Amino acid sequence: MRLTIQLLEHEYMTWTISYGANTNLDDFQFGSHIHNKYDTSHLKTDVSKETDTQTAFINLVKELYESEEQV
Repeated sequence: MRLTIQLLEHEYMTWTISYGANTNLDDFQFGSHIHNKYDTSHLKTDVSKETDTQTAFINLVKELYESEEQV
């Protein structure tokens, strides 16, 4: 499934409520979780190795927002 702003916002809210800025129970970071769960091939930003949850979210939402503006 292709990553959208709406999906990203939902995932971020769920993640931060459950884990805060930490890894999940499988020792995944938020960026790895998004990279593995969604198709992000349309994005230049790669957060698969980003360790900070908020940084990964901000980088992705910024690029997704900018790409929607161009449509």
